[in-house]
Amino acid sequence: MDAYRPEDIAACVGGELLNGSQGPVTGVSIDSRRTQPGDLFVAITTQTNDGHQYLPAAFACGAKAALVSRRQAQIHLRDWDIFTLIAVDDPVAALQCWAQAHRRRFSVPVIAITGSNGKTTTKEFVAAALSHLGPILRTEGTLNNHLGVPVTLLGLTAEHRAAVVEMGMNHAGEIRVLGQMAEPTMGIIMNTGQAHLEFFPSLDALVNAKWELAATMVGERLLVLNCDDAGLRARGAHYDGPIRWFGLETSCEWHPTEIEQSGDGRWRFRVRDAVVDLQVPGRHMVGNALAALAAADALRVPLAEAARRISATSSSERRMRSLWLGGILVLDDAYNANPSSMEAALHTLMTLQPEDGGRRIAVLGGMRELGGMSVALHRHVGRIAAQLVVVAVGELAADIAAGARDVEGATVIEFETHEEASAWLAEHLRPGDVVLVKGSRSERMERVIDALRERLEQPAAGQGRPENEGERARVEMA
Repeated sequence: MDAYRPEDIAACVGGELLNGSQGPVTGVSIDSRRTQPGDLFVAITTQTNDGHQYLPAAFACGAKAALVSRRQAQIHLRDWDIFTLIAVDDPVAALQCWAQAHRRRFSVPVIAITGSNGKTTTKEFVAAALSHLGPILRTEGTLNNHLGVPVTLLGLTAEHRAAVVEMGMNHAGEIRVLGQMAEPTMGIIMNTGQAHLEFFPSLDALVNAKWELAATMVGERLLVLNCDDAGLRARGAHYDGPIRWFGLETSCEWHPTEIEQSGDGRWRFRVRDAVVDLQVPGRHMVGNALAALAAADALRVPLAEAARRISATSSSERRMRSLWLGGILVLDDAYNANPSSMEAALHTLMTLQPEDGGRRIAVLGGMRELGGMSVALHRHVGRIAAQLVVVAVGELAADIAAGARDVEGATVIEFETHEEASAWLAEHLRPGDVVLVKGSRSERMERVIDALRERLEQPAAGQGRPENEGERARVEMA
């Protein structure tokens, strides 16, 4: 981040500088445990926590200033008289105001990515493809909300050739706030699947919430949209800016041909005269790569170069990774889940052909934030998974198990805890099995994978991907 004088930040956000300056601010922190020397610490108040109590800890770590509420500054001014403070009505709103002002200092492309599924992987693919242009700012980890987006934007410097900003949401209006802050020149909407339905009266309302991004675009206002998504097709028909369409099922501008699957679920495909050989399992990852290629091409990155860089990109932690543990292929997709992503992951598992009589086993936790549709959607997932061995873990997953049992002949095992499921898997898994592990973030399904890592023998060096390139299963697409 560029250096800022505390008095300039105060002027930008309409705040009052208290106790003088201790020098320029060179970073921003919203967590005192991660505060670095030179940071501005933002004191955030939530229903369960008040960040103001962590001011001493943040300054002990080297913070130069803190963004605090006026009310708290008045109450504690005598206690905090050794700290440089910027007092405002709302520290979060001030952080967002500062981030917007900082973003406006730069004329580089800003690419915003949202959708129910695939945001993080697409963000990584886009950043990789655009790295041909030079240094690229991108969202780190999952900093994609009302706090993470401003922190990301404040990292923009003159050396960056573009910024790739992931935007998540739970409620209507959130994407609008993030978009107005980032002022994207390009927007990518991956899909409008069934996520966070607890907070929306209908699926159409959820689609509208994703579409809020379109109204915040500036400059060329290019949208990259999924042609396979009916909601996006309907809204795209009324958009007055340029659109690039991508899709696997629908004939459109960015559509794959010569698509092939490897033994561990990775895909290779051709777009025009470029070949992409993904390192990430899952047919749905092809769509993520297509969106990234369309975005990179719009910014004049040579298609072959964008394809090469995407092909070298691995998945983020817990997001559909292939792991070989003692001769067993584990698909680690434990980071999060909703009905759409769960269905995509199950179909990935179904396409794999286990070796030596192995089984396809789906270890599934529950899906959160589905509201009144929760039972029906969990049972729907269970019926899809019924042709696999279903291992259901936790209270919500009991409805997945019930749905699977609706299908005659299904094999279903239920466990209340991760420990019980892990113990059963360690005892019953055998070489040749293929195992998918997936569930919502709060279900902590990574505990199952961590337990398997401890109990199962690791593969020998060089045997992490036992694949014969000539033995790919070829699937032709129109």
